[in-house]
Amino acid sequence: MRFIPCALILLFASYGAAQPVSSHQTPAMPPAGMPPAQSKAAPMAPPPTVTIAPDAAVITIMGVCGQPAKGEDCKTVLTRKQFESLIATLQQAKGESQEMPPKMRYNLAEQYANMTSYAAEAEKIGLDKLPETQLMLTFARNQVLTQVLLAHVMETMKPTHEEVEAYYNAHTSDYYQGTAVQRIIIPIHGMNGDKSKTELFKATAEQMHKRLASGEDAAKLQKDVYDKLGFNMKPPDTSRVLQKASVPAERRSVFDLKPGEVSEIFTDDQSIEMYRIEGPKPVQFDRVKAEIASKLEKEKIDAVGESFRKQHPLDLNMNYFSPHSN
Repeated sequence: MRFIPCALILLFASYGAAQPVSSHQTPAMPPAGMPPAQSKAAPMAPPPTVTIAPDAAVITIMGVCGQPAKGEDCKTVLTRKQFESLIATLQQAKGESQEMPPKMRYNLAEQYANMTSYAAEAEKIGLDKLPETQLMLTFARNQVLTQVLLAHVMETMKPTHEEVEAYYNAHTSDYYQGTAVQRIIIPIHGMNGDKSKTELFKATAEQMHKRLASGEDAAKLQKDVYDKLGFNMKPPDTSRVLQKASVPAERRSVFDLKPGEVSEIFTDDQSIEMYRIEGPKPVQFDRVKAEIASKLEKEKIDAVGESFRKQHPLDLNMNYFSPHSN
């Protein structure tokens, strides 16, 4: 969950709320480097393409300055670089990355100027010195610093590719897609109780089971089965990955076997099957590296947060914070 300071929320919400505009009028955009006009808006003509330097003034607020000054010397100026930095900060706080449309930039500039002017007027009459104002300013300052700190921590705590890969190699069993096996299958459907075929298929299965247990190549055995029993089709691939949830209960004993061991012979209405265990089949690194990176980043950030809390222990008066207190 993103943490957005209340001052940024107010500013962001204010400039994003578009005012109704008559279908016959469009607010006039001020010329580059000039303050917003205070007179009635004139119809806006398509502006020419202009290149504005990073240090060029884009917002000038007359009569607002941080030190005693008079006339034209008293003004607050925001350059293009400063204004675009403000936009980036607000968008980051909001979790947005797309470029801000020109109308929203204009609305933000007006709102920024208004807030700066109002703040100056509040200071003139001493509202900034009120105790409740000081509390709000302290709270807002702490919010902004917290956000900046968390952004810094998140940026510096990103795990390296080497860290992610090392974690994967050390926890491969946590990223397990099933048990890899070599399967021999003998289709038996359609025999219609033919006793001679049943005996042939059973004998063939027992023979293949012994050869599979001796370590012979499973693909070769599968081909021998099809050749011997006269199946005029390409033998199926013997490599399989079994997941416990999808294997019938009567066959789940295969998951108790060690790599290299061979299961018993399983028979149902459709086929005779047997398995030689190869071992756990991990998910490929490329498929889980983003998940691991996120996990490691969260662990690092949580550790940093815990260290901050240990440095600054909290003591709450539970007599006051109890739901039963008056």
